[in-house]
Amino acid sequence: MSHVVRCDVFDAEMGHRKEWLDDTIDYMAERYPQLSEIQVAKLEIMGKHFIKPAIPHGRGHSARTRDENLSEMVEAEISETVTGPTAGPADPTAEELRAA
Repeated sequence: MSHVVRCDVFDAEMGHRKEWLDDTIDYMAERYPQLSEIQVAKLEIMGKHFIKPAIPHGRGHSARTRDENLSEMVEAEISETVTGPTAGPADPTAEELRAA
């Protein structure tokens, strides 16, 4: 988590956050070749939770702006929704997660 904070990921646009996460996951997979595809995929899932926290950060997120920010978050979630589950193994590979 401290790496996310140190890199000011929370201040970046969501597209830049995803790019940062992709670069980080690629680095981790290269740096630690003993990690299986499943382990890399799990790291990516955890990373996605960290770059998109349930409680937004920053000055613009307060009790006074909660309703406005909540509407924006819901709209963003709807636009990112996956059309449905795909058939495949119980644990998806890193490539399958990136494609989703």
